[in-house]
Amino acid sequence: MLTKRKRVSLSAKQKYEICEIKEKVPTLQNVELAQKYNVRKSTITDILRESDHWLTITESQENTKKFHRSKWLQLEGALGLWVDNALNTKQDIDGNILKVKASYFAEQFSIEDFHHSEGWLGGFKKWHGLHQFKKQGETESAPLAESIEKDHFTLQQLLASYNPEDIWNGDETGLF
Repeated sequence: MLTKRKRVSLSAKQKYEICEIKEKVPTLQNVELAQKYNVRKSTITDILRESDHWLTITESQENTKKFHRSKWLQLEGALGLWVDNALNTKQDIDGNILKVKASYFAEQFSIEDFHHSEGWLGGFKKWHGLHQFKKQGETESAPLAESIEKDHFTLQQLLASYNPEDIWNGDETGLF
């Protein structure tokens, strides 16, 4: 009776070691490496084919078993930077905003085959650790940054004709 081989998932560090060993001892057969790591010869061949990638992994990636390889690295890199900047300035971001920005970057980078599907959006959120939160209390009723800027400008124009000592903050008067 045949027993089914158990699936082995190699870490990035192990793949690095395989490539390093093969570089040091080029006469070593792939079958020998396969036996050492308990994988098939074809797995070793696939790893060695991408040895340039595996030899450049960083220490923080050593335990990673699966790498995200994007078809649109430049677009997702730019969108990731935009998201970081938006979150640092406390802006609200939702899926629709991400899709619009992704389309904008695709246009800027002349990427014609990009389609912002729900699958792509879910993957992007997962790869960048983005989660959706429901706002509670005062933050839920807070206005958007754009409307605050517009209202601030309107208020400045309205108050321009008054002396600064005649302008009071409403919540500090005790006249609610």
